[in-house]
Amino acid sequence: MSRTTVWELGWVLVLNGVAVLVLGSEAQDAFHAHAFVWATGFALVASAYLLGLFVQIGQFRLAGSINGRLRAGGVYLFAALTTALTVTDLMYEADAVGRPFSGWPGAACNASLTGSLLLAVSFLTVLIKPGYGWAVALVGTCLSWPYFALLAWNLPWRDFVWLVTIHWDGRLQVAAVLSLAVATAYSIFQLITLTRIQTSRFKTQ
Repeated sequence: MSRTTVWELGWVLVLNGVAVLVLGSEAQDAFHAHAFVWATGFALVASAYLLGLFVQIGQFRLAGSINGRLRAGGVYLFAALTTALTVTDLMYEADAVGRPFSGWPGAACNASLTGSLLLAVSFLTVLIKPGYGWAVALVGTCLSWPYFALLAWNLPWRDFVWLVTIHWDGRLQVAAVLSLAVATAYSIFQLITLTRIQTSRFKTQ
């Protein structure tokens, strides 16, 4: 086994292993809260990461391509679930106290929900046509960022332990912001790489 293969497997193990643990924990929490739809969603994403890990370790033919698609799908679906749940929880709380969002805040929330929907669509698209999936995901993240940029600015990051353990919705909000950042960076990187490959092919023709 070459050093390059060992290096690639190491990164896959770290990324997918951590993802399985995090998503498994989220699924367990959702199950205990009787949110079975969310529990199923998180469990499916964790299974996708785990499957990608086994495929890469087994070094099946086209393992890198398959694992990349599964990993991208996991990133996008996790971002879609966490961002949608964060916004819907906040809108529910606002409606419950009789102060529903309107104007710019309402528009930002609705745009973010649309972005979450596009991220969910990209989860399926990237498994079939990765290029289209990356593009759809990038549009979705752009729609979600106006709301989550403001949320990230106002989160008490200095009290991180309190934020993710005691704050009423802190862990979900942190997961949403970080997963959205990862989905954005991943989409940009993949689209830039794809553009370079296509440009190189065009020059060689």
